Amino acid sequence: MTFKTNSSRSKFVNTPKGKELLEKAEQYLDGRLDSTDDQIEDDIRSLIQKLRVYQIELEIQNEELQQIQRLLEESKSRYVQLFQHCPIGLAIISENGVLEKVNETLATMLEKSAQELTGLPLHELLTKDSQDLFLGRFRAFFKNPQQKSLECICLPVHHKNRILQMRGARLQAPLIINNISHKEYALVVTFQDITAEHELQKEISNSRNELNQIFESAVPLQVIGLDHRILNVNQAFCQLLNKNKEDFIGEFCHEIWHSPTCMTDQCMLQRVLNNEPFNETDDPYCEQEKDLQVGNEIRRYLIKTTVKRDQEGRPQGLIKAILDITERARTEQALTFSEERYRSIIENSSDLILTFSLDGTILFANQALQETLGYQTDQIINLDFQDICHPDYLAHCQKTFQEILSNTSKQNKIETIFRTARGKEIEVEGTVSIQLNEEEQTPTVRGIFRDISLRKSLENQLRIISITDELTGLLNRRGFMEKAAAAIENAEANQHELTLLYVDLDGMKQINDTLGHKVGDQALKDMAIVLRTVFRQGDLICRIGGDEFVILFTPSQGVPVVVLLAKRLDEHAFRVCQANKRPYTLAMSIGSDTYHPGSKTSLEQMLSKADSAMYAIKEQRKCRRVED
Repeated sequence: MTFKTNSSRSKFVNTPKGKELLEKAEQYLDGRLDSTDDQIEDDIRSLIQKLRVYQIELEIQNEELQQIQRLLEESKSRYVQLFQHCPIGLAIISENGVLEKVNETLATMLEKSAQELTGLPLHELLTKDSQDLFLGRFRAFFKNPQQKSLECICLPVHHKNRILQMRGARLQAPLIINNISHKEYALVVTFQDITAEHELQKEISNSRNELNQIFESAVPLQVIGLDHRILNVNQAFCQLLNKNKEDFIGEFCHEIWHSPTCMTDQCMLQRVLNNEPFNETDDPYCEQEKDLQVGNEIRRYLIKTTVKRDQEGRPQGLIKAILDITERARTEQALTFSEERYRSIIENSSDLILTFSLDGTILFANQALQETLGYQTDQIINLDFQDICHPDYLAHCQKTFQEILSNTSKQNKIETIFRTARGKEIEVEGTVSIQLNEEEQTPTVRGIFRDISLRKSLENQLRIISITDELTGLLNRRGFMEKAAAAIENAEANQHELTLLYVDLDGMKQINDTLGHKVGDQALKDMAIVLRTVFRQGDLICRIGGDEFVILFTPSQGVPVVVLLAKRLDEHAFRVCQANKRPYTLAMSIGSDTYHPGSKTSLEQMLSKADSAMYAIKEQRKCRRVED
């Protein structure tokens, strides 16, 4: 609506004349001007008249504004009603995908109340797959919704999913829907339930698939008359060019597919009219492969042409059978490429790939296997599997092959050892499977292996580190407990005794306090040397912690082991300290315990008894020193 105002009057008070009259009027009202001056009174009257006119104009404008406000309120009410009762679902969605307002149609569609939906993120109403699609595309949809749509599947309602199609439009003007007028802009989205449409499309698709299966057994046919016009086509031909049968009947054949030989002496129909043979062999049909354009795509077809004749054998036209061989040509090309790529992958793979017959004859070995084992191609194909497999692992490998052959498993993992041409052993792991030879259809064994020698070496090193005391090189507690448990099982099985010594190195605190921890470490190392010297290589010697050592060994029958060993330990400790001019002496307290077969004594119990015996001896020594 346009306001009609008198610009000269509305601006009068801002003119120099108007300001002068206002000033005189104020002076006159304040009594500072002579009230008998007629000119002043006339001017004031004129000013008052113009002000009254201006006031009237303002009142008129105010009424017009109020009228506009009423119209806006009515428009808003109609808009809200239209929004709420629109026959399609409507929602106002924030930039974060939150439903700020929904109409009753959408609420009914989702079988929830508008209040339940308001403030709810839209993706929470969708299935998992649709959530990913919505979250991935919503931001771009929000920024530029024009000519875009989103199709999402809502969570099941009464065990049935609904498929909603969303289209949006951004509103730049302030919104009139309650509680969201503060937004600078928002996205108004329409929701259309296209579930039935999708189901219909699905049914149509299923029907088309069924028809296509039928049509695949039929070749597209085209019947051409002597006048070069199409007499009839079958349904497969119509589908080929995506047209109805009526679109072809009566049309010239060269208008469907243009050919440079059409309507010339080289045209097949023209040869029929001239009583000329199709080809040099005088076959009743002719086969040609042609690249023809169907829509926007060039496809390859095999066209088989034969003459249509009447009962008397007179030519009536041609029958053309058209077979699409595009996919076959592509498949042949792709197959050739795939075989070349597969061969390249196998040959250049870093894995060791081997194929051999069930009797062990090697049929194929890739380049990596040949290089690893040190054989040439002509050498390795003359070998058997047993020639490269370590004898100790051959029986295990053959058992694995037999399990796969008997269908107990499709493929098996296996670890074995290969021997190179020079006799070097290589640890490998891999998978083996049974495959059929394409030519003879006989089963063969295919193995894909990997050299794990380095990994096994590292694992062994880590294993040694994990059970070895870093300072002394003896077994640590973990290593001792593992090997001692095995030794006890062996002793129980073979019915022989075991002796456990618990040795404490006396005076270590004084050595560390007076000479330093570095010297204390050397004392522990010297103690390890003494123990290795006194005990046999097969005995278990362990630094169980701090300055305490444990030894588990098989005693000699009829020999006072503990007394004899204690004496030998003292003698060797004295020699080591004297030979290396140590500023300390190595003194030991020793406790012991014996394992008897059938006693069911645990290792922990033996350690506890030997430890107690060792501390008892240590206390006896202290008491003797006090008495002395």
